[in-house]
Amino acid sequence: MAFTTLPKETLEQIMSHLDYRSLLRFGSACRLLYEIRKASPELQCFVELSMDGLQMPLVTSSTSHAELLSRLRDLRISWAGLDWKRFTEIEIQNEQFTMVCELAGGDSRTIEHSSLGFPIQDFAIDPAQDLIIIFEGDGSLYSLARLHIRTISTNESHPNASQGILEFSTGISIGTISRTAVAIAMDVVALYIYDFRYTFRPRLLIWNWKNGILIQDLDFMISNYYFSLLNRDSFAITSDYQGGAIMVYSFDPCATGPSPYCLCAVLNLPELALNITVAQLSIQSESISSGYPEVSTFSSSPESQLLMLCLEYHISEDWDTPVRSSYHCLFVYKRTLLDYVDRFRREEELKGAGNAQSLEVDWGSWGEMNTRLINRIFPPLWVRSVHGQRAIFNFQDDQSIDVLNFNLTSSALVSDEVSNLELHDEPSSFKSPLFRNVVCTRLPYYSTTRTVNENFNFCMIDEERIVGMETKSPTLYVYGF
Repeated sequence: MAFTTLPKETLEQIMSHLDYRSLLRFGSACRLLYEIRKASPELQCFVELSMDGLQMPLVTSSTSHAELLSRLRDLRISWAGLDWKRFTEIEIQNEQFTMVCELAGGDSRTIEHSSLGFPIQDFAIDPAQDLIIIFEGDGSLYSLARLHIRTISTNESHPNASQGILEFSTGISIGTISRTAVAIAMDVVALYIYDFRYTFRPRLLIWNWKNGILIQDLDFMISNYYFSLLNRDSFAITSDYQGGAIMVYSFDPCATGPSPYCLCAVLNLPELALNITVAQLSIQSESISSGYPEVSTFSSSPESQLLMLCLEYHISEDWDTPVRSSYHCLFVYKRTLLDYVDRFRREEELKGAGNAQSLEVDWGSWGEMNTRLINRIFPPLWVRSVHGQRAIFNFQDDQSIDVLNFNLTSSALVSDEVSNLELHDEPSSFKSPLFRNVVCTRLPYYSTTRTVNENFNFCMIDEERIVGMETKSPTLYVYGF
């Protein structure tokens, strides 16, 4: 009996177990299977979400697949043309206000806690777990540092945490710490501390925040610059040594104490000209969520998420000329880095633990086809300007915003309907005065630019909104799609 002679209901049930690429191949090979997919809101919703780099939300009796599909298509065309549907202006009524921000996807909520009882150095949130982890910034404690594990909703110790406060010694005055990064991935929290004046070596601490166990306590070479938690069991460290590099590590998130970590790969950046040095090499990315609690909210799939490397180069032409800065952003998919983790682990399985060799990869072997380098001034590290496959920039001189979308499929679906959508599929080439050789990057993207009436310093992005931030007279401008 031929496969296609099965009842349509049976075929649809079989097709529901396939990945979206297989569903598309089925449809291209057989008209019947194509029609079954198109007629099924569940299958079509799954395919289009996957093409947009999104995960399927939870579906309940109050939310149908057809409604989700309609919402997805509205979002797609609204983002392509930057045609937001709602605008809200929020003034911060607090003379003591200091802008410390984190942005995570999901439906908007407003919760106010009048006092936490201590100064904040940095924090991270995961709304799906009702979780906020705060790095206390009390310089009077000298070298005693604390991470407070609390709920967002009540500002009390999180019920899933065996210890409401994680304490450790920095060995230095907290007042000398110039840069911190707190990141959450499921049951893991990481803290990176650094001083750009080089008074101490950068340090990375990783805990299981639920049981309070310290998994990693690492210090790095002084030339290491910034950190990004890639997922629950891997992270990246950037180095400004020579031309710069991305070092990709893995670790065991289930360890019962400090455990070995593995350097999986070193991805070198382009070689620099003789008079060029790296002044800054940081990473921005979407915060990691354990899944959104709202059934109607779309979330980006981990394999579709972008990393944005923020590069500042110093150009020294001669002794009598002041140093000039040149700013660039390098985009790469997180999956590109995680592929090297998977490759390392496969080698470990073959050769045994401790016998796999980390890879050192020159720029020419990995960078050209997997990245896009653009000449842009980037925002401060605390500004969340990357989400999923999109990045956002704002230009104060002409009050415009520019959104880059590296998902060609979703943009191409609506390109005929949006007049201000521009495709960038030609390679970008750079050489003089920065690089020793011509640097070419080919990762394609679409861009859309729109002028706004509001003037703000920075802007952030998630799946359903843009948030502009004016820091002088603290105001948030929220553009909802």
